[in-house]
Amino acid sequence: MRSSPRYEDFVVRIEKRSSGYLTRLVRSPYGSAEEKFIPPYDQQDLTDFLDDMESILLDSGAEPRQPQDPRELGALLFKSLFSGTVGDRLSQSLAHVNASENTGLRIQIEIDPSNPALAPLAALPWELLRHPEKSSFLSQNILTPVVRYIDVTSLHIVPPVPIDELRILACASSPKGTGFIHDDEDLERVRRAWGQISSTNFISLPRPCTLLKLRQALREHSPHVFHFIGHGSFDSRESCGSLYFETDFFDPHEVDGELLAANLTTEQKLRLVFLSSCEGAKIPHQYGQDPYRGVASALLKSGVTSVVAMQFPVSTAAAIEFTDAFYRALADGDPIEAAVAEARLAMQREEPYSWEWITPTLYMSSCCGSLFDKQAIREPGNLAGGSQSIEAVHALFDLKEYCAADDMLNTLVMAGDQQAEIFHLRALARLAGQRPRSLSLRQIKYIEKNLSSATTLDQSHAHFYFLWALVRSDFYRWNGFRIPSPSPMDLLDQAEQAQMNVTELDRIVENVPISQGPVYEAIQHHRRR
Repeated sequence: MRSSPRYEDFVVRIEKRSSGYLTRLVRSPYGSAEEKFIPPYDQQDLTDFLDDMESILLDSGAEPRQPQDPRELGALLFKSLFSGTVGDRLSQSLAHVNASENTGLRIQIEIDPSNPALAPLAALPWELLRHPEKSSFLSQNILTPVVRYIDVTSLHIVPPVPIDELRILACASSPKGTGFIHDDEDLERVRRAWGQISSTNFISLPRPCTLLKLRQALREHSPHVFHFIGHGSFDSRESCGSLYFETDFFDPHEVDGELLAANLTTEQKLRLVFLSSCEGAKIPHQYGQDPYRGVASALLKSGVTSVVAMQFPVSTAAAIEFTDAFYRALADGDPIEAAVAEARLAMQREEPYSWEWITPTLYMSSCCGSLFDKQAIREPGNLAGGSQSIEAVHALFDLKEYCAADDMLNTLVMAGDQQAEIFHLRALARLAGQRPRSLSLRQIKYIEKNLSSATTLDQSHAHFYFLWALVRSDFYRWNGFRIPSPSPMDLLDQAEQAQMNVTELDRIVENVPISQGPVYEAIQHHRRR
């Protein structure tokens, strides 16, 4: 059996500037870059194209008949997003990972849909990204998965779930009058996909599938996965997405994304929501509409780590094929982005002339798709402790494997390890080799929360204070925020009174790309002593 791929990140963020749009390459194996972004469509053309795509997908299996071939759109999207230096970095990064065994490049697209000027771009079918020279679609390859990222995650970061402890809550709703009919086989397919993991706890919500029963099941079982099978819709006039649950009398109960999120996101163990329904991933694309009233976007905003949902109507056969392949890949231990790519290929194998494989959409608010750990057994004897664990994390930093280091550190914290050094390294891992100024305020707050914990637990190590001062001096001033107390200079004073460890100072310099400023100069001074 092949090993699950590990990923390096290629993070592109589309921003609105006074002069137009900008593609900013935030992170890649070959550094950052900026280029002008020119949308391939204006607003009306985009609306027309999305309507055409829905018509084509509703006639599953038919050859494309609208003037704009989806292949051409995929190439246009590629050229717009990866132009100039950003495209050069992509080529270099692809060559780099192709030369490394079992390594992929995760294409992470960040678009802030809360900005009205960016909302139409968030509605583009980025899953169609097609390399014009290789004639290949990035999202179909497990080594180049395409992930939509929304920076709305809470400060509470959770580690992967040991797969032998996994709990899945499934709901199949078919209220009267919606035209959606299911049988017990729908749920059984999901159960069978996980059949190789005998200890998986699979819970089916009994019919009628009411919102009250869902809430009671969440409280009783604390599931890691919620899987919904049923009817979904999107009201363009109200710019609102909904799922249809059942009343006690099997009548339809329309539940919008915000109400569903309110019921789901109080459960901290929840890692994944899978919506096997039409238009669960659809978001408003008209200027001025609230983008977080789609079902998937509302769930992400409320703190769900990952959501798999459909951006267009989907046929029952295609949904079954995708679901089966997706869960089997997850059960094999693949990260979620690889599982989605594997499932897209399964859909295309089943219907070679259909474009339904672009319908599934993966949204994430986590830096890592390893939601489930097939090897991890949460027993003290199977988790290296103390200095042995920290040395393993150091080795991951040497390899620039920030996501894997973050996973290991989170697991240690969840297991009760409260060493100050773990919180310091947790902050360093979350920087992920980036300048602090390139991160969001929410991410910086998480990093500072860990550094505060480190200095509270142990005040004797200078590198805790140096890293904190470096983060504050680079982020707040650059982004025009008032610097909180303690100031970088106060933190430097505390560092001067603590014990210096040159190896740890080297680790900061090697993993935080800052090369000027008083904090950096102070660190360099002590490294040379």
